Amino acid sequence: IGGVTVSFMAAAMLLLDRYGYRVQSPLLRRLAPLQPVSFGLGQFTLAVGLYIMGSEGSGRKIYGAEQVARTSTQELGQIVMGIGGLFAIVGGVFFIVLVLSAWRGRAEQ
Repeated sequence: IGGVTVSFMAAAMLLLDRYGYRVQSPLLRRLAPLQPVSFGLGQFTLAVGLYIMGSEGSGRKIYGAEQVARTSTQELGQIVMGIGGLFAIVGGVFFIVLVLSAWRGRAEQ
């Protein structure tokens, strides 16, 4: 799901630019290529954390309070999963900022 989402995010940015919705801020334009990298690597890192936890016997698709780390490797998996989730969230929020900036830039023209 993460891979499909990052590909749609990239396609959305290309289509916005094609139809005249361009990010006006030079800083945001310079940082825009980092958005799919942040989201994609975040999703990948989250999946690696889930893999680490699963390889140590943790249940599948169990998140939050239900997920109990019984070994240090499972704790490491939770930490890796959390870091990946944080990067994915940052990438998702940055995508929203970029799209809103592009729409706002078109409205001001």
